[in-house]
Amino acid sequence: MFQNAPAKFFMKHIPSYRSGGDRDLYVSNERFWLARYKFGIYGRKTQVKINGGWKLFVQENNLKVGDVCVFELTRKVGQVSFRVVIFRANHDAIELGR
Repeated sequence: MFQNAPAKFFMKHIPSYRSGGDRDLYVSNERFWLARYKFGIYGRKTQVKINGGWKLFVQENNLKVGDVCVFELTRKVGQVSFRVVIFRANHDAIELGR
């Protein structure tokens, strides 16, 4: 489970970040997953915890240990979402080894 996101990033770029809420994650413009986040102080650190919806995103995109996800903030009218680019660990290793 993806648990922590940079709190400073949310403070700067996400309106009403303190109330928590939902954000869309998408790999292409065809498919969206809703991810729920909470803002708070955990272990003396200000953090954003993302959990709701993350498990389904992982399963449906067949994410494995070693895969890397890059989150790109996108803004549409009245909505903030994240485009996710997935780099597959095994695929990249095979390509580099050729």
